[in-house]
Amino acid sequence: MLYSGQMRDVMNCWNGALYSVKASVFEKNGKLAEGSYELTFFSEDSANHSNSNRANEAGLPVRFTLDTSAPVVVITGVDNGDRIRAASRDVTLFYSDSSGIKEIIIYLDGKEYLRLSAEELAKHPDSYTFTVDQSNSGRVLSVKVLDAADNEVKTDDIRFFLNSSAFLQYLHNAVLLAITGAVLALAIVLAILLIRRKKRAAHASNT
Repeated sequence: MLYSGQMRDVMNCWNGALYSVKASVFEKNGKLAEGSYELTFFSEDSANHSNSNRANEAGLPVRFTLDTSAPVVVITGVDNGDRIRAASRDVTLFYSDSSGIKEIIIYLDGKEYLRLSAEELAKHPDSYTFTVDQSNSGRVLSVKVLDAADNEVKTDDIRFFLNSSAFLQYLHNAVLLAITGAVLALAIVLAILLIRRKKRAAHASNT
């Protein structure tokens, strides 16, 4: 049996039936089979009168989606560790989900930057592009996506530096700073050795 039914009185003058559909109907190989479903109920009384929940134009179809998987989201335009010399950068989100995206929240530097509702996402069903402006410090970007079944996913932080200044780009380049520091340290050591050598030579000539 895929379902069980129980007769009951309705308003003491009508007979009705309450049906319970078993969970196994929506399983495949012992696991929940995700997807969209529609249930149709048909009944017939002892006088051979029949009806269903789709018998007329104002019928009441039972439609629903089973979804336990988190949405999929991909961020393009910036990568972790990027150093971008520009005043701004366009970032594009690509997303998908079997039950539909309900909400997207974009975080920038640990604070909510944009919140996209289902109504707004209806205008952008597959992707959304937004702009990040430059900053004198590093930026941190992450995105949380919630689908219609309340499954959610949050991306890892993407850390990048975005600024049009060549000097600030240099200051935020750890490798170049390390090389510069090493070169300066070597130059100082050589200068000290040269000064000492000259002093010894001058002392020797005076004696």
